[in-house]
Amino acid sequence: MELINFSLALFGEAETPAAEESAPDPGAEFDRLIAGDYREQYEAKTRPLQESADKYAALAPVLAELEKRFGLSSGDTAGLQEALAREARDRETEKASREQEQQQWQAQQHSRAQAIREQWEAQAEQAKQVYPGLDLRSELRDPRFQSLLCANVDVATAYQVVHLNEILPAAMAYTAKAVEGKLAGALTASSGRPGENGAGGQGAAAPKLDASKMGRAEFQALCRRIAGGEKISFG
Repeated sequence: MELINFSLALFGEAETPAAEESAPDPGAEFDRLIAGDYREQYEAKTRPLQESADKYAALAPVLAELEKRFGLSSGDTAGLQEALAREARDRETEKASREQEQQQWQAQQHSRAQAIREQWEAQAEQAKQVYPGLDLRSELRDPRFQSLLCANVDVATAYQVVHLNEILPAAMAYTAKAVEGKLAGALTASSGRPGENGAGGQGAAAPKLDASKMGRAEFQALCRRIAGGEKISFG
């Protein structure tokens, strides 16, 4: 081989070693590509990654606070996820418990209201024996009637208070008529009895009562006395 090379060298045809080419730098080539022809494609590919990195950076203080709250070491994402899931389950359990308590309270209130309504209806039926015109449904629309019932006043008394201006005149007329009948009977009975005064003019005879000559106030006063149980003597 050396002899051949020597011979070729004489004729100027000897092989000369080729100059070693330097190996290309991949990093530099990559930088050249993304800064040049492929810049837009590179930015489109890496933009979501950059946005995610920015979001994580913004959330870093929040994550640190949560880790501190749950007593976790920094970067314990698995532990943080479990702690958050456990807290969510606890909230759901508490919410369900509150809803159940609310439903129970509503059921109790409904049962209590139903019992009160039944009590009012029973009282109303009893009161109708005296006040036939009493209509519980209509009366419950009156705020005054409602207030009295809510203050534990029975239906009959509440009706009397609300309709006092209607009941009182009718009651007075009924009482006056009843007393007038009693008075008329008493006058009739007394007119048939012999005089009780002693003979010989001893003592003055009691004046006779004449209802027809009494004034309205005087007659009403007499009626109230008789209605109160007072015994009236007639001459």
